[in-house]
Amino acid sequence: MLRPTIEVARREFWENVKRPGYIIITLIYPLFLFSMLLLPSQLMERFATEATIGVVDEVGGLFGTLRKAASRMDVVPFNNTKEADAALDGQKVRGYLIIHNISTGTYVTSSQNPAELFNVRAAFEAIVLSRRLRNEGLDSAAQARVLARVSFSHNVKSETGVKEGNILTFLIAYMIPILFIVPLFLTGQYLVQSVAEEKENRVVELILSSPISPSSLLMGKVFGLCLLGLIQMTIWFGGAAFALASTTVQITASTIALSLLFFLLGYLFYGMVLAGLGAMGSSLRESQYISMTVSWFALVPFILLPAIQENVALARLLALFPFFTPMVMIIRIFSHAPSIGEVFFFSLVLVISTIIASRVFGRIFRATILMYGTRPTLRQLWRTLTV
Repeated sequence: MLRPTIEVARREFWENVKRPGYIIITLIYPLFLFSMLLLPSQLMERFATEATIGVVDEVGGLFGTLRKAASRMDVVPFNNTKEADAALDGQKVRGYLIIHNISTGTYVTSSQNPAELFNVRAAFEAIVLSRRLRNEGLDSAAQARVLARVSFSHNVKSETGVKEGNILTFLIAYMIPILFIVPLFLTGQYLVQSVAEEKENRVVELILSSPISPSSLLMGKVFGLCLLGLIQMTIWFGGAAFALASTTVQITASTIALSLLFFLLGYLFYGMVLAGLGAMGSSLRESQYISMTVSWFALVPFILLPAIQENVALARLLALFPFFTPMVMIIRIFSHAPSIGEVFFFSLVLVISTIIASRVFGRIFRATILMYGTRPTLRQLWRTLTV
C-alpha cells in the first residue's frame, strides 16, 4: 500500500508544482498581502495630511488656535456656512468645521477618508481643551505645559532581547493567519479538481484497474498536495524571518516549526474531508461547490482574530473544533504563545480528528468515486458509513 501511495503523491506533486498559478502565488502573494495591509493606512494618512479644510467660527477668536492644532492640514476661514458650502461644492476644500460653541462642533465633508475625520476631530478637541484651561484661570505658560505633546513608544521583549516596536509587530499577527488560508484554499481546490476531473473523465477507472486501491489513491493525493502547501509555507516563513531579522518581529525557528506542524496536521484533516466531498459531486463544478462550503470554516478564526488574541479561554474553546484548530493555534503562536501542554493536546485533537476523517471520508471516497452522473443520497451515505 505504501509504494502506490508514494507514486500517486509524486504524480500529484509534480503535476501541480509546475502550474503558473501556484508559482506566481508562491513568489508574489506575501508582497501583495503586505502591501494590502500597509499601503491603505499610509495613503489615507498622506491624503488627510494634504487636505484643505474650512472653518466657520461661530464663537470667535478660535481660528488661530485651530490652525496651530491642525498643523497637519491646511485650514482656511469662512464667514458663514453658505460660503463654506460653495467652497465645498467647488472642491476648493475637502470639508469644513462649524464651531458652534466651545463644546460643540460639526464637520461637513464629501470625503470618506477616516484619517481626515480623526485629524479634524483631534484638532477640535485640542482647541476645546485649550479654551477650558484658559477659562479655569491657567495662563499661557501653564497651558503650554499641559498641552505639550506626549511621546509614546513601545518595546518588544523577545528571546534576542528588547527592541523598539513598530507597526510590523501588529501586522504580522494578521499576515500569518492569512498565509495559512491561501495554501489551504489553493491546494485544496487542486485536490478537489484532481479527484473530480479523474472521476468525470473516467480516468479513475484506469487508475483503479492497476494495483492501486481507493485508499492508496486518496492518501497519495492528500500527501502530494500537502507537500505543495508545506513548500509555500516554508518559503514564506523563511523569507519573512530573513526580511524581518533586524526588526522587533522575531520569527524564530520554534515558531516556524510549530506553525508548520499545525499547518501539516490541519491540511491532512482538511484534505481528507475535501477529497471525500470532491468524490461525491457528479461534475467538477458541483464538487467545487460542495467542497467550498467546508473551506470557509478556516475563515472563522480569522474573523475572530482580535478576540482569539485577547481571550485565551475562547481560543481554547474554538480550538477544540478541528476545523478551527490549525488556524486558532497559528494565531496564538504569533500572539500569546501556547504552552507545551496545549501544543501537545491540540496536536492530538488534530491527529485523532484526521484518523476519524480518513475513516469516514475514506469510505465515502471509495463508495462514490465510481458513481457517474449522479450524487449519492443521504440514505446511501448513511449505509456507506454504517455498514
